Amino acid sequence: MSACYGLAVDASDKTPALASVARALDEGEDRLTAQWKAALDPPKTFEALQEPPIENAQGYEQHHIVEQNPSNVEKREVVKFGREALDDPSNLVWVPRLRHEQITAFYNSKPLAGGPTQRAIIGGMDFDQQRAIGLKLLRQAGVLQ
Repeated sequence: MSACYGLAVDASDKTPALASVARALDEGEDRLTAQWKAALDPPKTFEALQEPPIENAQGYEQHHIVEQNPSNVEKREVVKFGREALDDPSNLVWVPRLRHEQITAFYNSKPLAGGPTQRAIIGGMDFDQQRAIGLKLLRQAGVLQ
């Protein structure tokens, strides 16, 4: 029985369409609860963030420390990156979805009205500079110790 939005719906007593809606509401409610719980998790070590979450797993998303934007993927110079470097386990961590959105909002922001986004500015830097900024953002978002 779903109690989402103050409604009591017994999926077994209703049409298949209503039962499907009730299940979807339950799943959405579970996902939202997991996201809130995950967002309240204390900061973790880098090693802990590399492990898939056990509790509130629906509240986490995988995050690339150095972004997987097209310009980073296309960089072919040896000192730059490409898909292999971006998908390397040392560049992947699990972060609470709501904190992930905070980090994404920063990358989408413009430090100067009408200017380039933080994503565009940071995207012009080398791998180590982007990684340092990515780790700093994880700390500022309360995800990384």
